[in-house]
Amino acid sequence: RHATTVPQQALYLLNSPFAAARATALARACAPPGRPEAQVVDALYRALWQRAPSEAERRLALDYLAQERGDPGTLDPVARLAQALLLSNGFFHVD
Repeated sequence: RHATTVPQQALYLLNSPFAAARATALARACAPPGRPEAQVVDALYRALWQRAPSEAERRLALDYLAQERGDPGTLDPVARLAQALLLSNGFFHVD
């Protein structure tokens, strides 16, 4: 669907094991051990949106990763960033 008027669709994807598994797989592919975080962010944007992130997008993503490092969530911080990008409007709409 291109548009929705109900929040359940977004909430379903946010909590979906399938979406989490895809985000984790993407994070593993884009963030091999030892790769600098700026390159990880660039790789995520290239894999999902077929473009490099803007400087503002890169800074926002790097700040997010720095903030999330201490959060013991169910997903690794890079996987959470990948999930956020996967579920964003930028991934669903092509200009």
